[in-house]
Amino acid sequence: MGPATATYSALRDAFRFSGRSTRAEFWWSWTVLYAAATLVMMYRGLPITGPRTDALLTILACAIALPMMAVGTRRLADAGVWRWLFVLTLLTGTATQLIYIIQMPTMSDLYAMSFVAERNDVTLPLSGYELHHVLHALRDDVLPWASRGLAILSLALALLPSRSTTFQPGSNLPEVTK
Repeated sequence: MGPATATYSALRDAFRFSGRSTRAEFWWSWTVLYAAATLVMMYRGLPITGPRTDALLTILACAIALPMMAVGTRRLADAGVWRWLFVLTLLTGTATQLIYIIQMPTMSDLYAMSFVAERNDVTLPLSGYELHHVLHALRDDVLPWASRGLAILSLALALLPSRSTTFQPGSNLPEVTK
């Protein structure tokens, strides 16, 4: 299977997460689609994550990511691995994007929350300063690195050979004589 056939197959089956996908189909389609995503990002010249996210770029990235996730899910199923690992990777990346879109509370908001809690005789598990750092660590360190780790694991598992099909009784296999 060549790059054009694999890419066409991945785009045609973009919404099909069941079934199997060969290594050639997976790697050729990923190479072509990843190159397309890279060229789009280079052309737009804007980041896909962070506070200056470009909406058109994000939509194009999602449109390219869907066939990549579908063919990846089918590839992991073909290798005998938990197929939803690619979807989990996508969800982790999406959570990272949502944290950038949702406005983080300012330090004054967090101090006001702590002050109101103290006035109402309620104890908060974290002070405003600590909560601010936890949210920033989650946004800047934990989720992006978890997403990268899952992506590397998914791609490494996609290298596994296809699992063999099970023996069907009555198939036309030659008999072994002793």
